[in-house]
Amino acid sequence: MNLTRMRRISTIGFLFIGNVAFLSHGAAPTPVLKVIDFSQCPVAELMSNGNLEQSDGGQLAGLNPYGDGYRIRDGEGRNGSIAAFCENTTGNQTRGLQWTFELNQTQPQPVRFCGWSRAEDVDGAADGNYSLYIDIVHSDGTSSWGHQIPFSVATHDWEEKTLFVMPDKPIRRLSCYALFRGHKGRVWFDDFSAFALIPPDGMYPFNGVHAQPMPTDVQSKNAKHYVSGDGFNVRINPRSGAISAIRIGDQTLALAEGPNGMLARDAAAGSDYYAFQDGACEALHLELDMKIISGENAIHFEGQVKDRTRKPRAISLVFVLPIAAEGWEWGDHLRGSRRIDANNEFVSLVDMGTGGNGKLSRYPFACIFSKEMGLGMGIDLGSPCQYRLGYSSGGGLFYLAFDFGLHPQTKHFPSAAPFQFVLYRTDPKWGFRSAADRYYRIFPEYFLVRSRDQGIWMPFTDVSTVAGWQDFGFKYHEGTNNIPFDDEAGILSFRYSEPSTWWMRMPKDTPRTYEAAMDMVNRFAASTTESSNSRRNAQALLSSGMFDENGRYQMKFRNEPWCDGAVFSLNPSPHLPGEITGANMMWNERTAERLYGATAKGEQDGEYLDSLEGYVTADLNFREEHFQHTTAPLTFTMDAHRPVLHKSFSQYEFTRYLGEQMHAREKLLFANGVPYRFSFLCPWLDVMGTETDWIRNRQFTPDSDEMMNYRRTMSGKKPYLFLMNTRFENMTTAYVENYFQYCLFYGMFPSMFSHNAAEDPYWRNPELYNRDRPLFQRYQPLIKRVAEAGWEPATYARANRASIRVERFGPDDEGNVFLTVWNGTSELQTYELRGEDALQGKGEWDELLSGRKGKWDNGLKSNCDGSATQVFCIRMQGI
Repeated sequence: MNLTRMRRISTIGFLFIGNVAFLSHGAAPTPVLKVIDFSQCPVAELMSNGNLEQSDGGQLAGLNPYGDGYRIRDGEGRNGSIAAFCENTTGNQTRGLQWTFELNQTQPQPVRFCGWSRAEDVDGAADGNYSLYIDIVHSDGTSSWGHQIPFSVATHDWEEKTLFVMPDKPIRRLSCYALFRGHKGRVWFDDFSAFALIPPDGMYPFNGVHAQPMPTDVQSKNAKHYVSGDGFNVRINPRSGAISAIRIGDQTLALAEGPNGMLARDAAAGSDYYAFQDGACEALHLELDMKIISGENAIHFEGQVKDRTRKPRAISLVFVLPIAAEGWEWGDHLRGSRRIDANNEFVSLVDMGTGGNGKLSRYPFACIFSKEMGLGMGIDLGSPCQYRLGYSSGGGLFYLAFDFGLHPQTKHFPSAAPFQFVLYRTDPKWGFRSAADRYYRIFPEYFLVRSRDQGIWMPFTDVSTVAGWQDFGFKYHEGTNNIPFDDEAGILSFRYSEPSTWWMRMPKDTPRTYEAAMDMVNRFAASTTESSNSRRNAQALLSSGMFDENGRYQMKFRNEPWCDGAVFSLNPSPHLPGEITGANMMWNERTAERLYGATAKGEQDGEYLDSLEGYVTADLNFREEHFQHTTAPLTFTMDAHRPVLHKSFSQYEFTRYLGEQMHAREKLLFANGVPYRFSFLCPWLDVMGTETDWIRNRQFTPDSDEMMNYRRTMSGKKPYLFLMNTRFENMTTAYVENYFQYCLFYGMFPSMFSHNAAEDPYWRNPELYNRDRPLFQRYQPLIKRVAEAGWEPATYARANRASIRVERFGPDDEGNVFLTVWNGTSELQTYELRGEDALQGKGEWDELLSGRKGKWDNGLKSNCDGSATQVFCIRMQGI
């Protein structure tokens, strides 16, 4: 570490968290994993002047301003000390403090960042824009952005927050922020600290904590045999989840010693991990009811954990499979895997802001594999929850963790939480790609393609107004402003809705305060003279609005081209009762008949959901009357460990409901802004896409391969679409071609919109679309041909250079297989492709962009320009 100061806390034995206080009687059961209390660990202190008492020339020493910075306020800190003061008079300002530390870790070590803040009249909902926030650059050059813990909003006294990050790779550079942006109001910051924590010997990272294994007695005497149709063979005790044997085909998998089966931890009490015996975890007053089913391609687990105390609880439930897999590979994504080394934790996570460590697994499945065998584990996307998949090499633990908020008011499962997951074999030769392919086979209905004739996205603009519209490949029209034309042209029309928000316009002279906004809401709701739309929206908010922790409606003030006023966060669950709710404002039987019944004007092809993951909405809903109607389990807050309904679960409920309504009518469901975090939204969607801006600082900067792989994996063969939201005067024809080539490689459809998603749209500017018409004519037919052939996870061909990426599509109806190739460097590359499996043998190929032809003889040789795509159409003999 490059540190200016180092401090070690003396430790006389380590203090382990709770295994007594929450027990009601009798001898304390023995935990299987003791969880370390990091307050008793040795630490490396990173920060100087954390108390903000040192300044020079009007700037605080040892830190940098963030954005528009801060002002020093003497006497306004905690205990009359110095504070950093930030005031935003609009919601568009950015202020705060920033520290950067060069750690240069050789092994992953946890970090802790603490700080205090107080607030006056901060609008909106608690989120990462007023928070402690961490960005990380790892030793291998990859990054991990956006670790955060929010401060409360509105007005509050001094409040302390602690952000703890358990990295899965060594940290090279740590950036810590105290942020205030995207909110109006005034805040004060004081008394910060940042530490790198040094876990003691004998501990290993596991599910966001460090733990020490304890002697265990695996309950295997009542184990039963379960065998999948493809030869995955396990012996499991269904009352504890403990596995005593695994065979994959004719190979026996060696099990590691240590924790095994279902474990639980009381997050609120800070307990250790305890095992279940005979369907119960006596230490934590929990019961386990689980059944195990042998499926064609997997072993299926279905069950629920239930609390006996009937009090609100914060529980982490973990299924642990002990496998000594050091030297194997952990699959991160289609093109990324890591060798499993000692005493490390392997995960692929996104931020959720709740649960034991604030994280959610990006993918619904995970895999580990050696040269000889592979093993996958995944959730059932039809049973969403906060979950994490990982492998802890220190204990040899392949695990699936659930964070559950148990609450007596969840009437579908009182004081309980359901779960479903699968174990399955994978082909080690194809690693993560095989895990994806097998997952599709286990859950084929989640990846069913209903839109086979595909094309690009038109946002709002009437397609008939685009001169020579036939040249552009339009297929999906976000809007119903000319359904008869769309029907005639073979273009699909979708009705727009935004299920998680109500944008309420406010007069310019109305104060932007919570009280003023709610006065308007209540006036609208009670009025007999206001427009029916305003009245119904207000009434829907009163029944469906999300609450913050203080029982206030979650809202923000925004001044956007489409609305200057308040935007409220709604729970769109179709299960909420009431005559007018957020869900039935969007969809009801009258709407269904009007749009899709016998008297409908033109043939509308489905529904379009905007901002599905909710870029402007609050994440957390504390409204307990909503708890009783949820069909997905609650999670819990990171600091107070309070059960809470995460917005993603309500979005899932509405998305699934509307998808099933559409599919019953042989219609489609199309959504924007998905997937970014919540993969359990994808099964119910037929067309997915996102708005993005790849022209940054006048340079073409596309989304990362890792992000594109995520979208491709979660959409499978379904169409995935882009809208470019940028200033098109900066998007040259060369950049347009870069955009089209990048999308062609992944089999995704590129289109254009507006720099601010509203004004000066591309498709109303003939100068722009006529400039780019030849590129649309060249690339869109190729993208369509490749995408409609159907993406396949296993490429069946590999390049001899790591910089050459390969994807496979097809075979199509004529037996053609397409290999797309992307040169990830800026220089011309000469490379070879070698065929495997179905692409071993002889055939012919055409490169569809250059027109070159050649013989396929277990592969081919080619050159590819820098940052360019090639498309090979391969016709194998015998196919």
